[in-house]
Amino acid sequence: MARTILGVWQAEGEVVRVLDGDTLECDLDLGWNTWRRVKVRILNINAPETTTAPGIASSEHLSNLLPENSRIIVTSHELDVYGRTLGTVRFAETASPNFGADVGARMIADGFASSRDE
Repeated sequence: MARTILGVWQAEGEVVRVLDGDTLECDLDLGWNTWRRVKVRILNINAPETTTAPGIASSEHLSNLLPENSRIIVTSHELDVYGRTLGTVRFAETASPNFGADVGARMIADGFASSRDE
């Protein structure tokens, strides 16, 4: 698999929508009043395809964990072969008991995704 190497970067952002059980669209705050809408593929997890009942359940679970406008922190090293940001997503809602927790690890722990070594 060919990948574009960008170097490590981190940005806070807001969820726009969940695309499936391991991919979301978000607006990232790049600083200086600059925002960028990107698709983020959650690193090291694999969710079932949305054409299956488990895939629909996985997508719904991620939507419940990260509803629209949820604050997140994305840490990425690269783009995947489809041009999506490939990275770790963490909860950034400071009032949440999940603050700082890894969303991908939560999806695996909750049984809605499997571990995938990228």
